[in-house]
Amino acid sequence: MIVGADVNAIVTEAMIRTAEAETGESIQFWGRYFKGPGNTDPAQYQPAREAALLNEQNIRVLPIGRQTNHVDGGEALGRDDGATNASAIVAAFGTSVLTALPHGLLVFLDVEGPPHQSLSTAYYTGWSRALVQTAHTDGVTLLPGVYGARGDSPTWRRLTAAVTRGAACAGTWIARPGTIGCHALRPFDESYVRPPRLPSAIKVLIWQCVQECHNLDFNLLNPDFETDTLAKLVLPVEPVETSRVVA
Repeated sequence: MIVGADVNAIVTEAMIRTAEAETGESIQFWGRYFKGPGNTDPAQYQPAREAALLNEQNIRVLPIGRQTNHVDGGEALGRDDGATNASAIVAAFGTSVLTALPHGLLVFLDVEGPPHQSLSTAYYTGWSRALVQTAHTDGVTLLPGVYGARGDSPTWRRLTAAVTRGAACAGTWIARPGTIGCHALRPFDESYVRPPRLPSAIKVLIWQCVQECHNLDFNLLNPDFETDTLAKLVLPVEPVETSRVVA
């Protein structure tokens, strides 16, 4: 199994060791939030403080576009957020790293669902298109998808409507931990993970199977697509300090 973690804080070596101890597996990817370029909130990915460690540990980053209280909004708001998220991701990793990914980089829109907002069809349509188009101007391929809870039926119904109308969706990341807190991993079971209202044409790529274990969440890749999915995440490189050369 290919195991990952996610957290809303700066990733540290202690977190990685905790995740390995709790899962009994090496951690191969880590979900981190992205909002806009230059955002210094530690809930967002901070390349200057995280990239070197993640690279050293051979841990890829799974980007999450986060503006949770917007996702029930209209198409224009979705376009604004998609463009901002794309710019943040390109700025964090650099075009040379991202263009080297042969099949592009997966990006999941964070939809927390009840008691928070569920996704609207219009918002996802705007977000997904702007995410793709903004990155494309830098020669980068971003692949939009959705993170959400299995039981958030409105989100999956509206995502399906957006896809039916032409919106791109590379896949979904489904939260269904069963119980909150630390517990042993179990094998991936799509019948347990897949939302009832999500058609089979939309892939389930990742299962968030553990939540709030030492403030970390743990995830499994769907074994039907695991090699392909891992290849669509990004191994960061340490940011290079540049200085102005004075003639």
